[in-house]
Amino acid sequence: MNVHSLGRAMVGILAALFPIGGLRAADTPAAAPEKVNVVAAPRYRAGPIHKFFLGPTYRRLWTTPVAVEVLDLSRFGGGLKPVKKGGGAGKTTRSLRFESKDGREWRVRSVDKDPTRALPLELRDTFVDQLAQDQISAANPAGPLIVDGLADAAGIPYVPHRLVVIPDDPLLGEFRKEFAGMIGIIEEDVRVEAPVTPGFQGFTDKLDTVELWERLDAHPEEQIDARAFLKERLFDVLIGDFDRHDGQWKWLRRADQPVWEPLPEDRDEAFAKFDGFILSLIRPSQPKLVEFETHYPNMVGLTWQGRFLDRRHLAGLEWPVWQQVAAELQASLTDPAIDAAVKRMPPEYHRIVGRQMAAKLKSRRNLLPGAARRFYEILAKDAEVHGTDKADLVEIHRADDGRVEITVASAETPGEPYFRRRYDPKETDEVRVYLKGGDDRAVRGPGTDGLFVRVIGGDGNDLLDDSKDGHTHFYDSVGENRVIKGPGTVFSDEPCVRPVDGGGDPERDWGHMDLKFPWLDAGGDLGVFVGA
Repeated sequence: MNVHSLGRAMVGILAALFPIGGLRAADTPAAAPEKVNVVAAPRYRAGPIHKFFLGPTYRRLWTTPVAVEVLDLSRFGGGLKPVKKGGGAGKTTRSLRFESKDGREWRVRSVDKDPTRALPLELRDTFVDQLAQDQISAANPAGPLIVDGLADAAGIPYVPHRLVVIPDDPLLGEFRKEFAGMIGIIEEDVRVEAPVTPGFQGFTDKLDTVELWERLDAHPEEQIDARAFLKERLFDVLIGDFDRHDGQWKWLRRADQPVWEPLPEDRDEAFAKFDGFILSLIRPSQPKLVEFETHYPNMVGLTWQGRFLDRRHLAGLEWPVWQQVAAELQASLTDPAIDAAVKRMPPEYHRIVGRQMAAKLKSRRNLLPGAARRFYEILAKDAEVHGTDKADLVEIHRADDGRVEITVASAETPGEPYFRRRYDPKETDEVRVYLKGGDDRAVRGPGTDGLFVRVIGGDGNDLLDDSKDGHTHFYDSVGENRVIKGPGTVFSDEPCVRPVDGGGDPERDWGHMDLKFPWLDAGGDLGVFVGA
C-alpha cells in the first residue's frame, strides 16, 4: 500500500471529523493452550461516520475473536530456534525467522502491519500515520490461507501458510519481549539445497528478481518461463493482489536447464478492499488502491506494482497464448475448488465474509477472459523489448499490412533468436527496443512504414542500420556508434536521464490517465488538493 499518497490525501479532510483510537490488544497468557482466542487488531473497530469516510474494509474480521493455533516452539518441525528479526527500515511487516532442527528455515510474519517505518520522518507520529495505520484494515487477515487453496487448484506453486500466535515462551530468548503474543502467518523459506523444501525437489538454483535480471542480462541463452509467469499474473489479477512488485518473487531453475520458473511470495494484499467515500476520491489518481469486488477494477491500477516485470517478461507472448492461459486458469477454478479455498479461513471469519468472498471469486473467474484482454492491451499498446549486456542482433521486418516482426538474437548465434514477436498496428502504437550493453547491431529490413519503432542503445559500440526503408528512431549517447540512415530515419545522441517518481522508480512514459471531477491527490510541496 502506498502510505505516502493515502495518508497525505486524507489528512486535510478528515482531521476534524473523528479521532482514530489506539486500542491495545489483549495480553496473551504465559501458559498458552493449543489454541487461544484472540482479536487480530481491535484498533480497527470504527463507528458509522468513520466507516463512511474510510470504509468498512475488513474491520469485522480484524475485530472478531478467533481461535488461533499457538505455535509450539518445542515440537513444530522438530523444534524451532529463533535466529533473526526481520522487517527493517521501510518495511511495514514485523517478522521473526526460525530454524528447525532438520535445518529448514521458517518465518512468522505479522498479520497486522506498522506503516510508520514506510513514512517520511516528518509524517511519523502524526495524524497521517494514524490514517495510514487505519487502512491496513483493507487487507483480509486470513487472505493467504485462501490463496493457498486457490493456488493448489490452479497449479500455481506456493508455500503453505498457517495462522498462528507466537507464545510467551522462554525459548524465544532475546526476542521474547517483542514477539510474544504476536499473531502472524508462518511460512517456510524455500530451500533448493538440502534439506529441500517439500514440493521443490529437482530445483538447484534460486534467485531474487534483481539477481535474475543480472543473470539474464549476462546470459542471453537463459530465459524465464513466460507462460508460467503469465498464468501467475492472471491469478494475481483474479484474486485482486495488486502488490506484486519485483521483491515479491523468487525464481527457480532445475539442474542444467536454461529456464527460470517463477515462485510468487507474500500474499498479504490479496483481496484488498479499499472502500469508503474518501478512497473513491483518491482512487482516480491512485488507481492501485483497488477494491475487491465481483467485477475487475482499473487494470492499470491492479497491475501497476508489477509493471516492470510485466513489460519485460510478458513482451514475447501474443494474444492467442493469453487467451489459452486464461481459459486454462478459468477451468481449473471450479465452484467446489473456490468454496473449499474460502473455507480455509477460520470459521469465525468464514461466517462473516465466506459467502461474499466465494461469490466474488466466482464472478471474477467468469469475467477473467475479458480482464486478460484488457491486461494484454495495456502491454501491447506501448510494447517493450529487452536485449542483454552481450552483443545482440536485432532485426526489424515490416510487412505490407503494417505488421512488424522483431527478433533478437545473440551475435554469437544469430540464427537462434531468443526473442521473436509480431506486432499488429491494430493493437500496438509503438515498440521500444532496449539494447543495453555489448556491441549491438540493429537492422531494419525492407517493408512499408507501419507502427512506430524506437531503438534505444546502451553501453557499447553499436551499429544502427536503417538503410533499407528508414522511418526508425534511434537513440544512443554512449560509445562509438555508427548510424546508417534511410528516408525518415531519426537519430539522437543527446543524453537522456529519465525522471523518477516519489518511490524512486522511473516515471511512467506510456499510456494515459483520465481523471474525473472530483479527485484528490497530494504533493510534497502543495499538500492535499482537489482536481478535475
